[in-house]
Amino acid sequence: MIYTLVYISFAAGGLREKELSEILEASRRNNQKRGITGLLLYAEGNIIQVLEGNQEEVEALYEKIGLDERHERITRLFAGHSETRLFSEWSMAYKRMSLSTIKEILPRMDEMLAGDISPKEAKIKKRIDLLISSYLKTVNV
Repeated sequence: MIYTLVYISFAAGGLREKELSEILEASRRNNQKRGITGLLLYAEGNIIQVLEGNQEEVEALYEKIGLDERHERITRLFAGHSETRLFSEWSMAYKRMSLSTIKEILPRMDEMLAGDISPKEAKIKKRIDLLISSYLKTVNV
């Protein structure tokens, strides 16, 4: 079973392209060592990240991210188990987007995360779009 955790946060002061590149390089190197794969979406200071792997490793990484001063308003959107990885080929896939583009794809995140899950997990996943939408309303668009 693969453990998947999805969170959203706000990058304090935003991130320049050089900072993002450095973060991605370190993430990819460290994630590969830990057996973690995932996706990072960045839009105007907003971060949505999917982490997948061993539960202990993913939770330890999430805790480390929570201590990183570059993140504010970190909100866990989903955590649960599935049969397969969504990003098996990526130690950390990355896409920089506009907020409007992220808002367009958010409803599809539920489909993307769908897998062999319990009814309780399915209900949680269906709330992901609502939580992300609510979060994005708190930032200036």
